This record gives sequence, C-alpha cells and structure tokens, in this order.
Amino acid sequence: MDSNTQELVITKLEQGLPAITPAFGAALAEACAVCLADLGHAQGVELIRPGTTYLQNANLREWLVGQGQHKNFDRQDLRGVNLKGANLVDASFIGADLSEAHLQGADLSRAKLAQAQLDGTDFTGATLTGA
Repeated sequence: MDSNTQELVITKLEQGLPAITPAFGAALAEACAVCLADLGHAQGVELIRPGTTYLQNANLREWLVGQGQHKNFDRQDLRGVNLKGANLVDASFIGADLSEAHLQGADLSRAKLAQAQLDGTDFTGATLTGA
C-alpha cells in the first residue's frame, strides 16, 4: 500500500470493540463486504471473509436490498439469520434450517415452511397467514 492508501480491515470487527460484541462485529463485517460488492466498490478492494456465511446465498443478499418476495431458500442453512421486518411473502423455506433465526415482524404470508427447522426461531409479531 502506498502512503495515500488507508487500510480498513473489516474482519477485525470480529474481535469486538467497546460496545460491539464479536458476534455483532462479524455481522457488520459481512454486511460491509456485501454492500461494497453490491454497490460496485470492490475494484481495488480486497475482501476476504473466511468460513461460510448465510450471506453467500444470492437470494438472501437480494432480500437485503429489498427483494425477498417469491424467493427460494429451500434446504438452506440460515441458522441465526436476521430477517426482522422482512417481506418474505410467498418465499419458500422447505427443509431450510432457520434455527435461532430472527423473524420478528417479518411478513411470511403464504411462505412455505414444510420440514423447516425452527428451533428457537423468534416469530414475534410476524405475519404467518397461509404459511
């Protein structure tokens, strides 16, 4: 790096900071990586996020920018995913693992949840009409 270049190591957020837990820091790092790539700012930026993450799922990334309706998440590992307030009308989660997921206030009208693992999933305030 030259002297005019600043380094931002977003994966260091996983170590936590004052008022940011390591788990929340990891989520922030993933969100940063997705935003940079989706907004076309990845040129000249090295983004490395070791391990697997639910944000590798293209349908899920599309939901993050407001396009979650009618998406297919069948048999996906979505443990712990944060879908608070999401518009997931007619989405399919057949056989998906949504254990410990955060679906508070989400609209899951007519969503397909057959054989989905829902251990510890928070549906507080969610709309499940026809699901």
